[in-house]
Amino acid sequence: MFCFAKKLYIGSVIDSEGDKYPFDKPKHKIMGVPIKRSDSPDFCKEADEKLAFDICAGQGYDESKKYILKAFDEFKRQKLEDICGRKSIKEYTKYVPEPIEHYIENGFNYQKVGGIFQSKIALAYNYMISKYKLPYTPIVNGTKFNYLYVKPTNSNNIEAIAFIGNWPKEFNKYFEVDYETMFRKSFMPVIESMFKVKNWIGPKDSISLEEEIQLDGFFE
Repeated sequence: MFCFAKKLYIGSVIDSEGDKYPFDKPKHKIMGVPIKRSDSPDFCKEADEKLAFDICAGQGYDESKKYILKAFDEFKRQKLEDICGRKSIKEYTKYVPEPIEHYIENGFNYQKVGGIFQSKIALAYNYMISKYKLPYTPIVNGTKFNYLYVKPTNSNNIEAIAFIGNWPKEFNKYFEVDYETMFRKSFMPVIESMFKVKNWIGPKDSISLEEEIQLDGFFE
């Protein structure tokens, strides 16, 4: 068992009220830990669960770090539709009361526009398809959609954007997908908490996604 706090733990179960499980394939028990969030990419759900329970079973820092780097490399190779997050918005007009023309005339700034995360990324999508007259259906109240983080250096001041169905090919002209931010938001939170509990990193540190350079013997 790996405990984060009271009623916040994961554990490997071999006997659950008489139901027996083999030692090499125990039942995974998850209590309150957001390993398999419904809005996370399936790739991250599976990879996250495997690593978390391997650490729970005693896997050390080196093997865990290698797994993260390999997972990140594989993450970047996936189709965009397989690594995007999933959200929906019930009351788009509550958080975005102004018509889209208002933003076309005055510009869109992700940092300054109000609302919740869902409304900001939905507005970014509606802004893009309206501004550039793209042939896509706008997001309205009750719409379900996918989303990705993008490099904030784009000319439209957008850091994350929603889209319905598949990633619009026209977006490639305006955005570069931010794989690292997407991976950190989707995969890393639980794993970084485990690294901190194990004292593998400091309480304010983040896990590096780059290979660590070994200097042992370098000056021999």
